[in-house]
Amino acid sequence: MRARRCCPEHASGSSGRPLPTPVLRIAALRRHYLCEIRLDMNYFGKTYRRAGLHVDIAGLDAEASAALIEDRVRGLLGSRE
Repeated sequence: MRARRCCPEHASGSSGRPLPTPVLRIAALRRHYLCEIRLDMNYFGKTYRRAGLHVDIAGLDAEASAALIEDRVRGLLGSRE
């Protein structure tokens, strides 16, 4: 697992003291999450673009998602043989 040290001020101010207001804490958390998303996009971006199969599972439950992915993979493997 890779170390994630993008925005260490997500829990406190840059001086290590707690942030004074909830609004500033929310802003710091938002910066932290956006930084995490950028790290994930950089890490997975190249392999995602190279992938031969993309499946949209938005709105599906776990079992329906698994069934859709399995169906698409079987179809992809069947077409390659």
